[in-house]
Amino acid sequence: MAATSMVFVGWHMPRVGREIEAIEHFTSFTNYLDRMQKEGHIDSYEPMMLTPHGGDLTGFVVIRGDHARLHELRRNEIFVDHITRAEFLVENMGVVDGYFGDGVRQQMMRYQKLIRR
Repeated sequence: MAATSMVFVGWHMPRVGREIEAIEHFTSFTNYLDRMQKEGHIDSYEPMMLTPHGGDLTGFVVIRGDHARLHELRRNEIFVDHITRAEFLVENMGVVDGYFGDGVRQQMMRYQKLIRR
């Protein structure tokens, strides 16, 4: 069965004076995700950057995988350390669980079932 769960890691701009550290930490985080993918803890990940648009989201990483394995990842001490470190380096750091692909359809079916008409 294909994975339908994801973790969204988003951020805004680096904190003033922390720009170089933020870039270095981003490299360290993606190296960690490379290792997690090679070891089979995640299916894949994709970093993305947005063009300037006046909002408070500049970039994000979508991490795809099995729901249970992503749950483990979120509680992994190294992952938590990376996220905590990033909070010192960038503004508006956030981590959110979510769904993609067939997972969206499954969630919509759940919503429909729970809606009272």
